[in-house]
Amino acid sequence: MGWNKRNRSRYIIASGGRSGTGLLAHALWSTGVLGKPEEYFNEADLAAHAHRWHVNTPETEADSAPYLKAYKNASSTRNGVSGLKVMTGSLSTIGQLIGTEAAATPTEILLALGITMMFLVVREDRIAAAMSTWRAQQTGEFKRFEGAEPVSSEDFGTPSDETIQGLLNDSYWAETQWNSVDPERIAVHKFVYEDFSEDVPGTVAQIADHLGVRRPEVPPDARLPVRIQDDHFAKVITEYKQRHPHDPPRSIPPPPDRH
Repeated sequence: MGWNKRNRSRYIIASGGRSGTGLLAHALWSTGVLGKPEEYFNEADLAAHAHRWHVNTPETEADSAPYLKAYKNASSTRNGVSGLKVMTGSLSTIGQLIGTEAAATPTEILLALGITMMFLVVREDRIAAAMSTWRAQQTGEFKRFEGAEPVSSEDFGTPSDETIQGLLNDSYWAETQWNSVDPERIAVHKFVYEDFSEDVPGTVAQIADHLGVRRPEVPPDARLPVRIQDDHFAKVITEYKQRHPHDPPRSIPPPPDRH
């Protein structure tokens, strides 16, 4: 297919989740020249994207061409830069729609989609990331913008240690997948949430440099997600860390069944 020609201006923001990718994606989008990154291949959102683009929801490679063409157009700014946000679980969905082998590696899947640059976002506080995943799953609040009504996690109780350990293992597995990407075939640039969230414009400038785009500005009135503050949530994190003062075990279980 012509859409999958390799293009140095086609990139992904990659993450295992809850690492500030929404903030980064909105900041990049707001510049008007660094693509329009979104989770276009999150299985749960395929139908909504397809409806908005007036194409059928794809299920296999045989019926995916209209969706892939629409994604390319929707994800691109006028200068041809295309952005995509990918959580680890979406790799299999991409592979299915572009017809890669079931055992294809992340590198092979991304190259088949025409991706040759990856911005990997990690969060050093793994426990906070795991807890954030739990909170989002319970409250349904995955993003918050200025002025939105705050949502408290207090009504949802406290996750068990076993639940958090499972989420931590998921994050280790996700990190293993992204770290397996071949840097000789796909340019990989890593950003740490704790650093870039303190200097979003600086991070956007670095990404523009990598893409070969003249450094743009993040507009002062850009609508960006704000950090979710929740007293109960913060207390749960603190108490878990007190019970587990050492790094959580780094044993990575077999890949979870995503289907």
